[in-house]
Amino acid sequence: MYMLNLLVNYDVTNGNFSDHQGGKNLEKSNHWLEFVATILDPEPTQADIDGGKFVVDDGSHTWHDVGEDVSVIIKNNPGVIAIRIMPDPTQTMVPDPSDQLQLVVAFGGTLKRHQPPQTSPFPHPTTGNTRSTFVLSKQKGAAQSWVFVLADNGDPINQAPHGQGFNDRYQFAVGAVLQPKNSAALERHYGEDPEMDVPPSG
Repeated sequence: MYMLNLLVNYDVTNGNFSDHQGGKNLEKSNHWLEFVATILDPEPTQADIDGGKFVVDDGSHTWHDVGEDVSVIIKNNPGVIAIRIMPDPTQTMVPDPSDQLQLVVAFGGTLKRHQPPQTSPFPHPTTGNTRSTFVLSKQKGAAQSWVFVLADNGDPINQAPHGQGFNDRYQFAVGAVLQPKNSAALERHYGEDPEMDVPPSG
């Protein structure tokens, strides 16, 4: 499982995600984290996450910090690929279980190097067409964060052409619309533009 970890500060109104760098990996904003699977704590599925069997915030899992503001290299058979958004623990406003967050992820753009033939590494699981835009929404509930899954264990990943000597690089943008206490009057917007590398298969 790979997870882009982003923090939002409810006090911020300039559109930027928080740059908070806490001592724990789950409190580091704009970091890619890789789940460290074990026999007792195996790779989760989207059903495990959505159904509450696998809780990112419960403190029982180990996360490897891939790095801040990096283009993560997604290995073959990566498992779940997700984006996690957490309230900044230093903010003054107290998060509420009814806080609503909508996430928009859009792949695209032209890169001079490592440009793949498709805009996204994610094909639709049914049609096979490239999925370049994700629009996801959920309430916070009792969890410490929102976790949005882009690809599950069973979803194929479009790899770079076999034998190619470099990674396919994907540019994408993440936008979040937050309604604290589900109130339009308190609406906040945040944006970021990470990157993702997919290596050759085989």
